[in-house]
Amino acid sequence: MQKKFFLIDIEGVLIDHIESNRVFQDAQHFLDFLRRNKRKFVLLTNTARKSTNFIFQKLRVNGLDIDLNSIINPTIVAIKGVLLKNFRPPIRIFIISEGGHIEDIARFTDIIISYNEPIDAVLLGADREITYAKLNYAFNLILKKKPLIVLGGDMYARAKMYDKELFFLAEGAFAKLLELSTGVKGIYTRKPESIIFETAVEALNAAKEHTIMIGDSIKTDIIGALKFGLDAIFVNRQGKKLDRKTIKSLKEITNGSSKLFMISSLDPRTDLMRIF
Repeated sequence: MQKKFFLIDIEGVLIDHIESNRVFQDAQHFLDFLRRNKRKFVLLTNTARKSTNFIFQKLRVNGLDIDLNSIINPTIVAIKGVLLKNFRPPIRIFIISEGGHIEDIARFTDIIISYNEPIDAVLLGADREITYAKLNYAFNLILKKKPLIVLGGDMYARAKMYDKELFFLAEGAFAKLLELSTGVKGIYTRKPESIIFETAVEALNAAKEHTIMIGDSIKTDIIGALKFGLDAIFVNRQGKKLDRKTIKSLKEITNGSSKLFMISSLDPRTDLMRIF
């Protein structure tokens, strides 16, 4: 297999969890291997509440040599894959979010956050201090045919709030509320949606047949990539056995058009040599 371009998941592949300091020992070896062999890559993550700069700093502090612009999260996809393709700058948006989304948006001078019309689109991210007023304003904008762009899609998440570790409703729950009340389907910019893979492939200026996805989640990384028409590598660090239903589903998705590989390590001296 001769792949020139790589889409690499972050959590579970390069690092245990974005909030932790545990980087897998084979991660940097693998990135060095790609660079030595003149392969290009971007990092895909569904983490959007934390900005790409936060993720960049976290990975660099933990010894991973990566570039800020190589990180693609749902906010970046919303900007590059939706807003800049469908609207003429300056683009005015109404956003419900926490700081990470806004920090990413600030990198793009063509995007203006506004709380007064005219507004081109509604962006919805995780917000632990969401208000009825914000939701109702978004509701009215969507009724006026402004697209709803969902920066993620989780129904709930666990995080610290009021000095306690609690579950809280996330952007997916509020997106469903707005979809149900307006009859308008939101645009979701996270894996496994095709738009995040399309944005990543375009960022690399690559062709699908020369690109492969590497991830640890069957549901988001692997199924999303296969449906988009990419080959995929499932990083099975825990040695999980895939049940028959999952195997059947994967075979139906690939249908001979895409290839799926399974490895237990990113160490280029071991499992990966069977692929490369």
